Amino acid sequence: MNRRTQANRTPWIVFGAIALLAIIVKLLSPPVPIIPGPKGSMQNWSSKITIGKMGPSAVNPAGTMWAGAWNTKDKEGKDQSAVWTIDFEKKSIDHKEYHSKTDEIKWTADNKVEPAAVTDNKVPTLKASDKKQYVLLDPLTGKEKPAFTQDQLPGIIQDSWVSPAGILILCLNQDKFTEVVFDTKTNKLNVVDKDGFKTNVKANWPDAPKEMLFVTYRGGFKVDIATGKTTKLFSYMSLKANDDHWRNNVQDGRLYPRKDGGYTSVSYNMGLVDIRALDKDGKLEKNLLPRY
Repeated sequence: MNRRTQANRTPWIVFGAIALLAIIVKLLSPPVPIIPGPKGSMQNWSSKITIGKMGPSAVNPAGTMWAGAWNTKDKEGKDQSAVWTIDFEKKSIDHKEYHSKTDEIKWTADNKVEPAAVTDNKVPTLKASDKKQYVLLDPLTGKEKPAFTQDQLPGIIQDSWVSPAGILILCLNQDKFTEVVFDTKTNKLNVVDKDGFKTNVKANWPDAPKEMLFVTYRGGFKVDIATGKTTKLFSYMSLKANDDHWRNNVQDGRLYPRKDGGYTSVSYNMGLVDIRALDKDGKLEKNLLPRY
């Protein structure tokens, strides 16, 4: 073999060796696991573009962290999930993967998440069966009992609490918060402080929080659950048109105060969550998990 022929073959031998090495590395390297949840990094992700479908979520009792689960199936059809946590104070994220479906999320007293596949809830719950009808769901029998319609309420339900005294419902209509009590025995709705109706929230619904914070299109508000009194935290009426994007997404959400004086907003709409860090005036500071 002459030198010219040898020189012509050398590059092909090198390329062949490189290709063979690449195949060997690929075979020996385990596949990168697909993690359910938002795609990408925190800097550019959204709750709209995800791997798997978002399931249960909850804010911890202290109002300092949020946890949400995404469920999917692997190539073999087996359930897998991941629970993502967002720390409101640190503005940081973390996640943990599970080889099972996560149907429920519980927070422990020490701010740890306990995902579960089944629920042990034994209290009747209020849920919307369609856009206008609300029903009571019996957790033991699974049967539904018609309760009331949306047209009978003075606003959109923000939260509710069940006890032997009935169901305490907090409604919002624009900037006005109203408390309503549904009597499960008579199927009657009573608006608190209307037509002489009174109730003792602390005694009848001890599980209800002392206060709750909300954000609407017009600003932020604090509601004293025991008295129904509303306090305005900040106003959005002076915002400009270029603020409408995030303003529309945070509205109708919950607010959680931070140690630095700002707030974290958590809003749900059409099965998608929107979480953002706001400053003390309620203006956008940082996207944590935006909807869009």
